[in-house]
Amino acid sequence: MKPQGQVSFDHFQPKIKPGRILPQGSKIIYETSEPFNQIILPIELADLLVLCTGQFSMRDIVEKIYKRQGVVHFKSVFNTIYRLKDRGFLENGFELIDSPTRTHMIEPHQSILLRPVVEVFFGQRITNDKTHPLIFYFLSMSLIVLALLGLQSIPRDLLTTKFLRINGSYALGILYFVGLSSILLSLKSFIKAIMLLFITGRVYNFRLAVNLFGIHFKVGNESLFLLLNKLYLTIFHLSLTLSHFVGVSVLYWLSPNLPLYDQSLYIAMILTLIDLNPFSESEFSLFFKALCEDDGLNRLTAYIPNKNLLSVLSPSTNSRYQGIVLAYWHLAALWLLSTGWVLTQLAYHNLALARYSLETDPWLEKGAVLILGSLFVLSVGTTLRGLADVVLPYLARPIKNRYHRLVRRLKSSGSPEFTTESLVLTLRDLPLFSYFSNPLLEKIIKSSQVRSFPPGTRVINKGDVGRHMFVLLRGALAVQRPGPKGKETVGEILPISIFGEVAVIEDIRRTADVVTQEACVVLEIPAQVIRETSAESQYIREINDFKNAIMVAQYFASAPMFRNLPEDIVQLFLNFGKIEAIKENEVIFYQGSRGDGFYLLIRGAVGVSINGIQVKKIQQGGFFGETSVIADIPRTATVTALENTLLLRISNDAFWEIITQNIEMAMFIESVSEMRIMEDIELLNRGIPQQGQMVG
Repeated sequence: MKPQGQVSFDHFQPKIKPGRILPQGSKIIYETSEPFNQIILPIELADLLVLCTGQFSMRDIVEKIYKRQGVVHFKSVFNTIYRLKDRGFLENGFELIDSPTRTHMIEPHQSILLRPVVEVFFGQRITNDKTHPLIFYFLSMSLIVLALLGLQSIPRDLLTTKFLRINGSYALGILYFVGLSSILLSLKSFIKAIMLLFITGRVYNFRLAVNLFGIHFKVGNESLFLLLNKLYLTIFHLSLTLSHFVGVSVLYWLSPNLPLYDQSLYIAMILTLIDLNPFSESEFSLFFKALCEDDGLNRLTAYIPNKNLLSVLSPSTNSRYQGIVLAYWHLAALWLLSTGWVLTQLAYHNLALARYSLETDPWLEKGAVLILGSLFVLSVGTTLRGLADVVLPYLARPIKNRYHRLVRRLKSSGSPEFTTESLVLTLRDLPLFSYFSNPLLEKIIKSSQVRSFPPGTRVINKGDVGRHMFVLLRGALAVQRPGPKGKETVGEILPISIFGEVAVIEDIRRTADVVTQEACVVLEIPAQVIRETSAESQYIREINDFKNAIMVAQYFASAPMFRNLPEDIVQLFLNFGKIEAIKENEVIFYQGSRGDGFYLLIRGAVGVSINGIQVKKIQQGGFFGETSVIADIPRTATVTALENTLLLRISNDAFWEIITQNIEMAMFIESVSEMRIMEDIELLNRGIPQQGQMVG
């Protein structure tokens, strides 16, 4: 349900707060006069910001951007409007309904150990007209070298040190801990400000923060998103992570006779572990988040294969980042082991002494021991909570699904009012079952079961492997997915409707929960029955047509460029399209031939070759062939099936008739066409084959 007073994305008229746009290379900065209010975006979105005056709907803005730029970066526009809303840049952001297709990524929060209790803001920005990447490089590399030299001098028995017991007093240890931590954290922020100024020319949001570690100077991370070079990004975060050891090394290099060297190294190690915490906003998580930032925000959603819009907008689920995500979790596991070892050693070597202090020392020492004990417990709790936030959902889902399956079995009951004859008549009216003859329908119905469910029962559990398809005969169902505020209803199923039908094609996990909104009667059809029937010679043609129809329907339900199309436009594709099955290694069309159709890739994969060299690959969920149809030119590449492939072919005349019915889709496909032409020209000029995702 749409909240009262809110509008959909298409009809939303964004009004941005007063500010200024500052070009910065390939990006732009939008600044308001309020502290903490800067946002960095791709330069292609400058027109979007200019048009956010409150006078135009998003549909109007998209059309105007298309007229100005010739392309529309839909994904960027979608993400940016919601980012502006979330960051408080839109005066009327409360009017925009939270779209069910939007990805709600869990952003890591700052560790509770470093989270400010009080912050005093005293500066908004420092800017520099020129950047100095060489100075940045030598400064950061010098910090890394100094830190590595300092690490070599760490004594092997450091972890056996009586942590923060100085001259027999834990109270003095706490004072030293607070003082040195304040110095090291301030030094790190100062180094960060200098390096950001050299490499990006801008530093934002200076403040004084008070937290459990003391009082220290802080700067914001906003300008970090101007740092595009991955090498610079890596050494930036690495040097900052090691900066605590640099501070200790420099301090004792300047004053070699200073005492408490082991205690200082211990404090630097603890601060470094906090900076490496993968479950909070740390140098570690910021680094990996930056690696997964979509460099191609100006790329269209069609350039990511076989993904629905939720997956497209969520980098963590994108196959492009699987290697990065794998590295992230390996390093996170190492962090857990290291932190666990340090905390164990800390407890082992200090527990007996702390207990003795509680029994014998004066009240001041007892208070200090209690404070340190509380910090230790808090550190352990924070570590375990971060682990639990990540691991428990994966462990809990199978248990919850098993519980809901049991509840569904107990609550369901038979419904004898539906006979085989009445079900045949009912299913006959559904387009998907029109491929079946009456004998085949009767055979399937006799192997199926009519079940009744009370309100609030889960018919399908997200994460379960689909082994049945369903027909809703009576009642109403809600399709639910997780959102920032719990389960959100993203769709409704009314009778007579088919759902869960993809189980007939393959055993894949369900992507949403389906819950009864009222008492429902459902026909449960085992997918295995249909699969086994397809082996019987008299039914092969009917079952194949049935499966093809399911795959085409699934394509329009999940392909990122078509999943939100109005039903009448989808029906045009289905009416005008012709399903073609292509065998492996079969050529679909040759480079230079006349363009006589547009293709939707329902199943399989195809390779794209230019001048005999394969340069790209398209997988299911994509489309190709639009370039020659739109530009009225010969085919720019040869396309060959890399495996057995299923296509929906749209003729030239039908293509133009369809896209003129939906301006947004027309602009989208045209933008893809222009981008592919530019990519093909670049490849030909360079003479270098390049593996990509989609066709040129």
